[in-house]
Amino acid sequence: MNTNIDLNTPNRLPEILPPGSNPRDPNEPLIPPMLHDIKITFHPNSHRPDRYIRNDHPHSGTPEPAAATVDTPVLEKPWHPFRSRLDFEVAEFALSSHLNKSKTDALLSIIKRCIKEPEQHTLKDHNELIEYWDLSRTKATGVSKFRR
Repeated sequence: MNTNIDLNTPNRLPEILPPGSNPRDPNEPLIPPMLHDIKITFHPNSHRPDRYIRNDHPHSGTPEPAAATVDTPVLEKPWHPFRSRLDFEVAEFALSSHLNKSKTDALLSIIKRCIKEPEQHTLKDHNELIEYWDLSRTKATGVSKFRR
């Protein structure tokens, strides 16, 4: 296959682009891409041809967002397959905090203990947590360098 592109003849199709692949009008010849044009390659399963957007006109030829062309149904329970929204929020927190398996299991265990013994959980916020860490530092024995 010859892949030479003659950019000096703008009305001639380059041989690497199939004729009639203009998404707006299949009968209209496709203008060859220019330097700094933006190429959009769609997923192969979409069966959509590649598109080029001229860099000098940023909004010309811009494909419409999928949401504008496809009606996405509003889900009654968007957290599905989780049993509840709270389960989803805990899972999302564990994931976004990059907790590994053992830390996630520890978090879930603490949550279960808070449910069983709600009076045992008294911390209100981050500031109170830091305040208790600072107080505990004054109660613990200080560490000094080990000397031989």
